[in-house]
Amino acid sequence: LDAIDLEEKSRIAEGLALIAVIDERRDCLAAGYPCMRNYCMGRLHMSEGRALRRIQVARAAAMPNQGRSLAGRGHTRGPGSCGRSRGGWFAQRPARQRGP
Repeated sequence: LDAIDLEEKSRIAEGLALIAVIDERRDCLAAGYPCMRNYCMGRLHMSEGRALRRIQVARAAAMPNQGRSLAGRGHTRGPGSCGRSRGGWFAQRPARQRGP
């Protein structure tokens, strides 16, 4: 089980690195998708939430020195972001209710 867990974590890290490369090179545009979110949802069959989380982590890992200064401010507009800040996608969803 430990080996499977380690392999899964390695695959996730490798996938995040590839998302960062595709995002940086804007390969999603050449593949016919207007942004990374649509690429991940259409080509990789991810849910919207999963796609946005993976893109956010991939971008933060690609720019480690800027992650803290931009965190929570919604400064994510640019190529591959579908013209909306990531904060905007999450802000539209109601908060989950906790408890019984």
